[in-house]
Amino acid sequence: MPKTCPEGKELNPRTNNCVKICGPNQVRNLQTGRCIKASEDVRANFNNRVNLVGGPGKSETKKTRSTPILCPEGKEPNPKTRKCVNKCKPGQVRNPETGRCIKSANTKARTPTPEPQSAKKTPILCPEGKEPNPKTRKCVNKCKPGQVRNPETGKCIKSTNAKARTPTPEPAKARTPTPEPAKARTPTPEPAKARTPTPEPAKPAKPAKAAKYMIFHSKSALLNKDNEYGLPVDAMRRLSNFSMDSVEYDGQVYPSGEHAYQAQKYAFAGRPDLVKMFYTNKFKTAAEAKSAGGKGGMAKNGVSMTPDQLKKFLAANDDIMQKIVESKVKRNPEILNILRKLREHNIKVIHHSRTDMVWGAHMKPDASGVLRGENKLGEFYNNVKI
Repeated sequence: MPKTCPEGKELNPRTNNCVKICGPNQVRNLQTGRCIKASEDVRANFNNRVNLVGGPGKSETKKTRSTPILCPEGKEPNPKTRKCVNKCKPGQVRNPETGRCIKSANTKARTPTPEPQSAKKTPILCPEGKEPNPKTRKCVNKCKPGQVRNPETGKCIKSTNAKARTPTPEPAKARTPTPEPAKARTPTPEPAKARTPTPEPAKPAKPAKAAKYMIFHSKSALLNKDNEYGLPVDAMRRLSNFSMDSVEYDGQVYPSGEHAYQAQKYAFAGRPDLVKMFYTNKFKTAAEAKSAGGKGGMAKNGVSMTPDQLKKFLAANDDIMQKIVESKVKRNPEILNILRKLREHNIKVIHHSRTDMVWGAHMKPDASGVLRGENKLGEFYNNVKI
């Protein structure tokens, strides 16, 4: 007897258990038991062959070798392994015995497929100062004046109308020697003053380069030793509040920026006597200091903020963190050197965080700026005086 499932559930053909029905535009793969994307025609054929509510029981699983394999878009079934694999390249077919892609006998007829042609025609959007390379389909620097990009090689070549850009004959005629200009060239102070204008105003001003962005956090990836900016390998970790670089706040020296920040919560809660825990090495790491400044850590020490105290602390938040960053830069020459290198190469930093969108943020996929979040900690580093 086929197993029946309650409403809103369907049978997983692999585990023979009732699970949630697949979402819209999906069907359940009979071999893997997972939900996969499928077109309307595939879903209609699939529903006609298999009752998704009842499904096959354990006694029917042996028949699944004869059932068709449904694969997501861009995949096709391997007749030997009966698994979904990447489709064969144009001009190839899959051998039903070995399951491997082989050259098709009618390769010439199969080569022109519409998908790659349509993909080639899609326009490439490039940032300002860049243009698409027709061969690699990547954004590259624009060709120099008097050059055009070869559509076959993708390289910059001299333009056929380069001659049209050469100086016109009119200025050449103006330079021909005539008796009148010869008299004007006699050494007198007036013509000498007329020749004083320098060529600088005639030169067009170079556009400012767009700023680059790098992310930092306590577990940032180490940079290459020979990176192009000359930064230390741990530069992006050193900017984190978790780095053990000392800071000074209200006359007390703390092991890290995190120690100093969490200590102020106790001060605003009316327990300045407990602030000393954060600068007397009770908390060996910044992670321990952060835990002690959380709700649970403060409760263990018998401390909690009243609504009014919390409001005052949040109002002073930015000022506290800015002073911590300024002290960190002032007390640690390595941090100061990192910021100087970043500004020398026009690089701005983003404090990457998965959850905190106030102090941190998410960077855009093309690394051109902030995608979402306020990035307050990053902006303090970007604007601190050095």
